[in-house]
Amino acid sequence: GLLKPILDLSYVDERNRPHLVWTESPAATHYLLQEDNDAAFPAPKEYRVKAGETRWSPGLLWRRSGRLYYRVRAEAGDAVGPWSDTLAVRLGRGE
Repeated sequence: GLLKPILDLSYVDERNRPHLVWTESPAATHYLLQEDNDAAFPAPKEYRVKAGETRWSPGLLWRRSGRLYYRVRAEAGDAVGPWSDTLAVRLGRGE
């Protein structure tokens, strides 16, 4: 089966971009990472990360501040693993 990833913040760079890492699920074909400004994830931005990669950071033009919430899960075909615990990250001076 697909394992529940353990999600963590590696660091925040000088452009205020979070660099996230998580544990691997060996059976995964990819990971789905969600980002939202609400811990309930009502309208998340989604990022697909290929299997073998267990890290993500936003692109250079990414601009956000305040408190953001992240979660990730492993996927393989129609199979989906459990979501990681939610990670709250505060960026910049916002709430």
